[in-house]
Amino acid sequence: MSELLKKAIREAVGMETPTATDTRESIKNTSNESIAKKELSDQEKEYINTRIDKELLPSPIKEYCDDVSQRLELPFELVVTTCFAFLNNLISDKLCLVPTKDIKYKIIPNLWGCIIAQKGTRKTPLFKAFTDTIYKKHFTYIENFEEAKERYENVLKTLSSKRKALIKAEADGDSGKIEELQAAIERLEAKAKEKPRSKYLLLSDTTKEKLTDILATNKQGFLIYQDEISKMLYSFEKDKEMRSLLLESWSGASSYTIARINRGDVNVKKLTLGLFGGIQPEIYKKLVLGDSDNITSGFNDRFQLIYIANDIKYKIADKEANEIVEHAFEELVTDLIDKKLENYTKAKEYRYVEDLYYLQLTNEAKEAFKQFLEGLNNGALASAYPELRGFFSKIDKLLGSIAILIYTTEALQEPKEDNFIPLEVMQRAIEITKFYVYQAVEAFNITSILDYQKEIAFEKKRDKILDFVASQKLPIKLRDVYHSTKVGKNFALQVLEPYYVIEKQGKSYIITSQKTSLPLKSGGDSDNTL
Repeated sequence: MSELLKKAIREAVGMETPTATDTRESIKNTSNESIAKKELSDQEKEYINTRIDKELLPSPIKEYCDDVSQRLELPFELVVTTCFAFLNNLISDKLCLVPTKDIKYKIIPNLWGCIIAQKGTRKTPLFKAFTDTIYKKHFTYIENFEEAKERYENVLKTLSSKRKALIKAEADGDSGKIEELQAAIERLEAKAKEKPRSKYLLLSDTTKEKLTDILATNKQGFLIYQDEISKMLYSFEKDKEMRSLLLESWSGASSYTIARINRGDVNVKKLTLGLFGGIQPEIYKKLVLGDSDNITSGFNDRFQLIYIANDIKYKIADKEANEIVEHAFEELVTDLIDKKLENYTKAKEYRYVEDLYYLQLTNEAKEAFKQFLEGLNNGALASAYPELRGFFSKIDKLLGSIAILIYTTEALQEPKEDNFIPLEVMQRAIEITKFYVYQAVEAFNITSILDYQKEIAFEKKRDKILDFVASQKLPIKLRDVYHSTKVGKNFALQVLEPYYVIEKQGKSYIITSQKTSLPLKSGGDSDNTL
């Protein structure tokens, strides 16, 4: 077929005149980094960091994240993001930050986040680098709870038995037995008042019913994490109550009543849950950025620890773990779980919530906190991305949580003399937060990037069909087109629709003539014959 005819074919389906080779080269030279991104102004860049400086992090977080990054051949910022999710949710609702004079304005460090990545980005070994130590403590607590629960149930059984015996003794008039039983019942009733409480730290899979049972007895907030959180997010579309429960838990340390049919209501004094896991870009676009109830409820704004894992290549570093660094990090994890953090940070008792202690900001730190948040929410970046204003308005949670973690980690190494977070810590937290502002903008661009990628994929398949048609002598059997090009029949018909498709003796053909207003019956005669 002549080049002139090839050009005519392409023009017939609305293609540009460049050849398929030109298109493929264009695709090859186009990276995700350059798609759908507008150039940021200097004012917008003021609130963005494209990386996390290691020196902003306290020891041993800095050293351990660097070691994991090298061992797993993963970006440092990806490892740090995962670290923040697990460590902040160990602090959970044991400490909070009161950043202003309003004591009721509190920030709980139970962060939510997600790693936006395709499968095969080594999320499982990454998560395992942080969960191994936590699970050692977690399973010990659960075993202790099960034993305590068994003892408690025995107390209740014994109490019931003693009460029945007392009724019989009173009926028999046995005064000595009555006094003995009354004393025993009094001791057992005192024990029965102290119900055992669980101490969950992590939960990798759950149902609403199981989650309700845990919340009924748990001492503090905990983290729900999954390699792929899409299953849970999909369930919210059907289970509105589960979504409502999690939405309420994001604020942290709030009271909540869960109604249960035939089992009685559960009153949770401190509803605090973290949420973290991996999610594929297409699913993130649909469930978090899409037009579902998730976005209308502000669900997407709560995912603040975001990292987009682009182009992570499969590598084996063959590097041995640094045992000194690993041991120091394990000690930090154990301290965050077991130690009374208020003693090291000098946190004060929060008067409105039991077992919650608060930190404050120095005047200089408070001013930096206010300037950053007001500048971000009122400035050029918020104007450029109005869709992210919900995220920006809630980013005080992320900023305050990172400040709490830095301050607490350093306090465990050198106890503080007061409960005021200084300007230096707040400045470090601000610089780290700017990286997640950048990631939020990147995540928002996923919609445009994915749409562009779909368009590119369509064009590649379309070129494949047209190149094949252009290289054949017409007429061609339609079946030969989609069999030879390995595309679906419907897709082939969509691309070739501008050409005249006729049927003769039960077979479809493509001919060069364009469609006319004259109808052509299947298997019938026509002026446009083969």
